[in-house]
Amino acid sequence: WHSYRLRDIKQWCLDPNSTTCECANPLDPKDRIGHKTWEMAHLGNIRDAEQGEAVDVVFLGDSITEGWKGTSFGKPISHKSGNLQVFNSYFSEKDGGDFEGLVLGIAGDKSPNLLWRIQNGEVPDTLHPSVWWILIGTNDFLREDHCSQDVVLMGVKRVVEEMRRIRPESLVVVNSILPRSEPDLEGWLFDAHHPDRTTVFQGIAQVNRELRDYCNQYRNLIFFDATSIFLDNNNRTRGVEGMYIPSDLMEDYLHPTVEGYKRWGAAINLHIHQLIDAKETDMGRKPLPPSWWDHVHTDKGIQSSSSSGEENEKDQPAPSN
Repeated sequence: WHSYRLRDIKQWCLDPNSTTCECANPLDPKDRIGHKTWEMAHLGNIRDAEQGEAVDVVFLGDSITEGWKGTSFGKPISHKSGNLQVFNSYFSEKDGGDFEGLVLGIAGDKSPNLLWRIQNGEVPDTLHPSVWWILIGTNDFLREDHCSQDVVLMGVKRVVEEMRRIRPESLVVVNSILPRSEPDLEGWLFDAHHPDRTTVFQGIAQVNRELRDYCNQYRNLIFFDATSIFLDNNNRTRGVEGMYIPSDLMEDYLHPTVEGYKRWGAAINLHIHQLIDAKETDMGRKPLPPSWWDHVHTDKGIQSSSSSGEENEKDQPAPSN
C-alpha cells in the first residue's frame, strides 16, 4: 500500500461535474470516538476478538456486517433480531452451523474506520481464523453527492493490504460491495428518466470489477461476488435498465432483510466449504464459478447478470418508478 498516492485519484466525486463531495482520506486510519456509541461497540468487538481463538471465520465490516448480530453500534435492534438467528444457523456450531463465526462490524464505518479498528485491538495476536471475510466500502460513497470509485477502491484496498500485512499466510475473502439504490429511485439501479445520471450502483459496479482483478493477483486473496443474490429483473424491461433490488431482500435498498441474510449466508457457507476443502487438500485456489460480472457487457460501464437480457418469469413485482 506504500505505493498508493492520493494524486492517483483522477476525480474525487462520482459525478464528474461535482466538486462538493466530502470524501475521507482513503489511506489514513480514523476513529469515530464520540459518535453515538461507536467506542462502546469497538470495545465490545475487542472483547469478542480476544475470546475468539476457536473461530473459523471472522467478518469485518460496517452496518451490513454488524447486522448479522442484530445490533447497531453494539445495541440490539428489535427488527434485526431475526438476523442473528440466521447467522447462528450457519456460523454457530452449538446452533447447528457448519462453522464458528465472529462478527466485527460497526454501523456507518468507512474503510478508514475499519482500518483504524484493525490497527487498534480488533485483530489480536491470538485471533487466527481459517478465513477473514471483509465487506466495506458502501459508506465511502456517502449517502448523497457520492465519492468516486477511485476513492472507494483505494480505501478498500488499503484495508485489505493491512490484513495481508499482519496475516500474510491467512486466507482473506473480499466480499463485493452489495448493490444499493439511490433513495429517490426506490430500488431501481438506473434512472430511466435521466439516463445520463451516474448512479451509486454504477460506481459500486466499477469498484467490484477492479477488486476482482486485484484479488486475482494473489493466491490467498479471494473475491466473492454477492451481487446477483440481491437483484432481480423487471420482466417488462430488457437489459440493465430493468434491474432492481427487491424490497423483500433489502427493504431500504441498502441493508439486507432477514431473507436477504438467509440467501447471502447460504452462499457464504457454501463458499467457505469450498475454500477450506481446497486449503486442506493443498490444492490452492480452486477455479470459482463465473462471476456475475462476466456475463454481459453493457454501454453503461457495468456487467449484468446472465438473466438480465432475458424476460424474467418471476412474479415478484418491480418497484414503481
